[in-house]
Amino acid sequence: MKFENFYKNVKTSKYFDKDSFIGQIVLNGIWYDDKYWRLEKDLLEIYDTYKGEVKIPRELFAGIVSILDVFIMHSTQELIFEKKSIKRPYLSLEFDPKERLEAISSYIFGIYDGDIESVDFDYTEDL
Repeated sequence: MKFENFYKNVKTSKYFDKDSFIGQIVLNGIWYDDKYWRLEKDLLEIYDTYKGEVKIPRELFAGIVSILDVFIMHSTQELIFEKKSIKRPYLSLEFDPKERLEAISSYIFGIYDGDIESVDFDYTEDL
């Protein structure tokens, strides 16, 4: 299935997985970096698939909003969760993960002009 990790993180999807990034945050209060990076990889693939389109499919739009809903009311510092990091140097110096989700989503929705590739997320290796 295309965008498998994305759908695993959409709370209203029949593919929602309690062990996904969003599932672990919502149900157990645990942030897993490796699960986040899988979600971000699919979000970037959604961007690549639909960039230049006037609109994206409704189910993708609703899914992204569902994911953002977990973070929209609070800053990352206000959310209470245990962070389980992996030993990979992915974290950007300029964007915390909530800001990354917001930036990627804004490019997918066409809110920001230009190409997401111009944003320096400081990737040190492929996802």
